[in-house]
Amino acid sequence: MKVRRRAGWALCAAAALAAMTITAADAASTLSPNAGNNYTGCVNKSTGSLRIVARASQCGSKEWAIALAGQQVTQKVTVNCQNGQSIQSALNAAPVNLPLVVSIKGTCTEAVTVRNSDVTLAGTGTGSVPGIKAPGADAIPLLILGAKVTVRGLTLTGGDSGIQTSSGASVTVENVTVSKASTGAYVDDGSVASLDQVTIDHSGHHGIFVGSGASADVVDSTIAHSAGDGIDVSSGHLNLNSTTISDSADEGIEVQFGGVASINGSTVEDCGSTGVHVFNGSSANVVGSQVDGNGNGVIAQGGGAANLQGTEVTGNGSDGVDSMEGGRVTVQGGTTIENNGGDGVSVSTGSMATFQGANVVSGNAGNGLSVGDVSVAAFAQPPDSNQITGNGGWGVYCDGAPAVAMITANPGTVSGNTAGQVDCPVG
Repeated sequence: MKVRRRAGWALCAAAALAAMTITAADAASTLSPNAGNNYTGCVNKSTGSLRIVARASQCGSKEWAIALAGQQVTQKVTVNCQNGQSIQSALNAAPVNLPLVVSIKGTCTEAVTVRNSDVTLAGTGTGSVPGIKAPGADAIPLLILGAKVTVRGLTLTGGDSGIQTSSGASVTVENVTVSKASTGAYVDDGSVASLDQVTIDHSGHHGIFVGSGASADVVDSTIAHSAGDGIDVSSGHLNLNSTTISDSADEGIEVQFGGVASINGSTVEDCGSTGVHVFNGSSANVVGSQVDGNGNGVIAQGGGAANLQGTEVTGNGSDGVDSMEGGRVTVQGGTTIENNGGDGVSVSTGSMATFQGANVVSGNAGNGLSVGDVSVAAFAQPPDSNQITGNGGWGVYCDGAPAVAMITANPGTVSGNTAGQVDCPVG
């Protein structure tokens, strides 16, 4: 008779599961679903209340163990920071292996670490801005370790990094503001980050750091007023789309130590040093973008390679484009290099520049194209339809003997340059 009663309870509980919302308080210990979304539950013999456990052995003497079949249930928790509640406490209390949504009201001052996957941290409510503020300069408001996490509608303020990912984490960041951290977003150690409509402002060091085999996709975002670089890609991969980087004290985008950057439809402007600097065997593909008003426009150096396609490099204080110390630059697809304070394109110290298609190099204060020492500027044959006009020095200039600087073919239309048109041997 007792066996039939237990079966009845199990059937009733299983039937009721579809209508239930199981919260963190319902789970007394770690939740561990079996294959096919099967769960173990303990039903109180007196009250009929249900709790979810990892194993049937965890049910007490006053409970029946039952097997529950059903879909995963998303846990939902609200943390009201204005009432002194804690995001970390909510994460610690929630069962693992179930999706968890933490809705955050107000700003919590704490360092939050997320280790479990399928977690969403989302701002909610009216009044005080929802977010996380670092409790100290060395703290990290949001640290994600090896987990799959979504962060939405929050403001992260202060700390060593506003948001940091490590240990192969996967994070989606949407509509988030990161302010006054040392590094706004630190993506490292094989992690993958997607940043969409993110604002990173007044970082004490870099706006975004991407390193150690990590990858960051940045879309429709703004990175401004960084005390170091806007973005530093060091042995990582950056995919930048429709984003503005401005007013960095150092570089707008720095790509180094084998890093790779794809920059599409973006603007790098008003940075103190260089708009885009590629070196140490790294590469950057800059397509349909603007590099304006920086100290230098684009530099490829030390085995670095920069490809400019349909891009505007204008109004920079020194050279528009530099290829130096074994660097390689390709200028193609209707790229415009004009009104820069030095040379339009400078190629020096054993480097190379390649021109393909109809490009414009005009109005620069120095030479349109300057080729030094043993460097080479390569033009297509038959001649490309480049326009090298109206520059303050030569249109195309090469260092004389004993240098062996040269161009490989007719550079196109070279006219109206102050010092002369072409002063180069053709190889």
